Amino acid sequence: MRAIVSVLSLWVIAFGIPAAAVAAGVTIDGTDVQNVVERNHHLLVPFRAPMEQLGATVTFANPTATATMNGSELVKVDIGNVDGSIQGHPHQLSVPPELVSGLAYVPVEMLGDISRATVVYSDDRTSATVTNFDLAGVEAVGSGGASEGLDTPWLWVFLLPISAVIAAFGFGAATQQLRRTQRPSGIGAQRPPPIRTR
Repeated sequence: MRAIVSVLSLWVIAFGIPAAAVAAGVTIDGTDVQNVVERNHHLLVPFRAPMEQLGATVTFANPTATATMNGSELVKVDIGNVDGSIQGHPHQLSVPPELVSGLAYVPVEMLGDISRATVVYSDDRTSATVTNFDLAGVEAVGSGGASEGLDTPWLWVFLLPISAVIAAFGFGAATQQLRRTQRPSGIGAQRPPPIRTR
């Protein structure tokens, strides 16, 4: 009996206690997505259903899945490759799309990239909620949308140093002004002795 307990104790120490499997889940505008897959703390959803929800036509010729809308390419991804495209522009995915039971799966974050939808993961990253996944967002992405300028990485390369210089000079001027206004005054106030140079 002690030998069995010892072996079990060693097993638990060496391999840990198996955790209960947690089902991954994604909700798009209140509708649960079926057959969600979790890979490296990212959730993957079937490619076809959300694209058809937008009104796109989906084709799959292994390894490429393409969604077209009104004759134009909306999204194109290759299974196993993080490089894809959205409305003809290169786009890098967080994890590569996968082929699961004959279906193409893409990371849920891509839904936000396609239509400017909001994608929020749970703290343990086993579920995600997608809101505002609609055709208006797709059109905003295609036309550049309202915030395109600040989404451009090279713009930040110029803005950050400029803002740092402004902050440094602004802070220095404010500190000098504060020193000028904090002169000792009143009875018993003492000024520091003057510095003498030879």
